Amino acid sequence: ENRYRIFPNTLDPLLFTETARSRPRSFYFDWEITTENKVVLSLTRINHDEGYKGYDKMLEVLAASTHKDWIYVLAGKA
Repeated sequence: ENRYRIFPNTLDPLLFTETARSRPRSFYFDWEITTENKVVLSLTRINHDEGYKGYDKMLEVLAASTHKDWIYVLAGKA
């Protein structure tokens, strides 16, 4: 029995084009984000039964960073 799976091509390469990255103004306004901010997104199922996923480490690293223009978004179904 395999203990791993390979998911080839799970992201659409067009996702990373300049057009795809442009966000509507409401996105910035609603989240109080400027165009200078860099956004890190962790999209996952948030469930304590699934074990450690390292979100606290990401928060520690961003808090200790000298670059204060980063925004961390943790999103998922709980």
